[in-house]
Amino acid sequence: MRVLVPSMNDSVETCISRATAFDEASDTFLVVSFIGETRIFAMNRVDELEETEIKGFLSEVRTLFCHDAVHNQLVQVFDSCYLCLFHYPFFQFLNLNIVTANARQVLLASKDNLFYLEVGDGELKGMRRTQLDNPASCLDINPIGADPSCSELALVGKWTDNSMEIRKLPDVTLVIKRKIGENVNPRSVLLCAFQGVCSVEPFYIEIIKNIVLENKTIPSEITTIPTPK
Repeated sequence: MRVLVPSMNDSVETCISRATAFDEASDTFLVVSFIGETRIFAMNRVDELEETEIKGFLSEVRTLFCHDAVHNQLVQVFDSCYLCLFHYPFFQFLNLNIVTANARQVLLASKDNLFYLEVGDGELKGMRRTQLDNPASCLDINPIGADPSCSELALVGKWTDNSMEIRKLPDVTLVIKRKIGENVNPRSVLLCAFQGVCSVEPFYIEIIKNIVLENKTIPSEITTIPTPK
């Protein structure tokens, strides 16, 4: 594979890989964000990564986050304040610093404020705002239930008290909160589902690597939380 990349004088702010649609098995595009612009790269027929465009994608701004959505749409968050659905700004927030999404849902954090939205056909709807007791450090709403396009749970890592929360969607209500240690800050979280060879009820799984959990050092531990009724 060869990479054909024009000269980049500015430092890279964000790199995000994206597919052509939310149900594609593999990613096609690499979205590279700079201070004042965003560039998009894609694989061509001879396995070269070259610069391209995505219809409706705003390239003259710094992209904080983007994700494929239902109805052949694209969610883009840019300039740390605008949430956009195919180039039309739907919402303006103050100092967004963390964003995550799946095909039907968007979760955003601005310090200790948590915002939840749902993606419709040409619209973003159902906004809910929740106040956290400490600023969020990381978020995840990766679908792990029966529907691969949306999640019933959100995983929230937080600064200051070094804790993690699992919240129920769409109400964003707290299910469980757990401290992970005095000197350990969660910086990245992931919701995953594991299912054994036996016929067992699926579990919501929280994977935490190299943390202190309940005063016990667990280099690679899996904590299972039963599926909410």
